[in-house]
Amino acid sequence: MSRSTRTSAFTLVEVVVSSAVAVAIAAAAAGVLAAAFGAFGRVASGGRAEAAIERLDFFEALRADLASALPEPRSFEGDALSLRLLRLAAPPGAGGAGARAETVRWEPASGAARRVAERTGASAAETVHPFAPRFSYARYVPPPATNAPASLEWRDDWRRPGLPAAVRVASAAGTWVLPVTCFDPAAQEEGAAP
Repeated sequence: MSRSTRTSAFTLVEVVVSSAVAVAIAAAAAGVLAAAFGAFGRVASGGRAEAAIERLDFFEALRADLASALPEPRSFEGDALSLRLLRLAAPPGAGGAGARAETVRWEPASGAARRVAERTGASAAETVHPFAPRFSYARYVPPPATNAPASLEWRDDWRRPGLPAAVRVASAAGTWVLPVTCFDPAAQEEGAAP
């Protein structure tokens, strides 16, 4: 008589199926954990990424305004909290064609900076940036000797003819200096009236 001995074991098919199910469960758990850690990182950062993007938008708009400022007499005025300038602006997508002068004001608005652009014959365009800056303005000071370099003199207000050489922007996030690229050095002579 023959007796057959059968031992209890898993077949190869059962092992492969159970491994596939375990891998699927592990992948789903890893996805849930990755999403949870990502959400935690966004909450822990306190919105720093969004704040950095908003600050970048603010600086890009202010840099563009300063780069297109017109060096006309009394075309630029500013104090510690606001500034007003006359600039040359082209319609969007015009590539410089049809450029017209517009007045741009940067002013405080409940812990933010409001940019108001006004063009003759057009409604005012307003943008609010959640960023509260303080401004100061630099002018070139001629050197006392002929071989010495010119220096910058910073002031909290600008009520002079012509444009400042640079605008310093300070906030809780730091301090930045933006050049006024269309400034008129002839209007910045030492004896110019404030």
